[in-house]
Amino acid sequence: MTIGERIKLERKATKLTQAQLAELCGFSAITIRQYEGNKRQPRIEQLRTIAEALNVPVSYLLEDIPADTATENKHIGQLESAFFKLNDEGQRIAVQRVEELTYVPKYQQSQEDGAEPPAPDGEAEALSSENGSAE
Repeated sequence: MTIGERIKLERKATKLTQAQLAELCGFSAITIRQYEGNKRQPRIEQLRTIAEALNVPVSYLLEDIPADTATENKHIGQLESAFFKLNDEGQRIAVQRVEELTYVPKYQQSQEDGAEPPAPDGEAEALSSENGSAE
């Protein structure tokens, strides 16, 4: 998938028109059309601006991955984009919160063997007491 194809995929996923994306980026609509049509290649500065408008990291726009896995990777890209806006303490807390979500059945992927992921030391008790359940 080309950079232009990825920009177009993400623009459509966020339900933006070319004109709307152009306005968010401070570009003309023709520029976005040319990028998406692979008539022009954006410089890194333009890629940063587009990535920010689409809420994905620049690296996501540059990745060479099949289109059918793009949606899965977009979530990772969104996490990465938000994560790197945080300071060190914020990043540490973000990791803890994501790890906590892995213990909430509603958010778990089904596991074939039925086993739950192991809780880090002392966190299982804290999580179960926060969720109001007793082990």
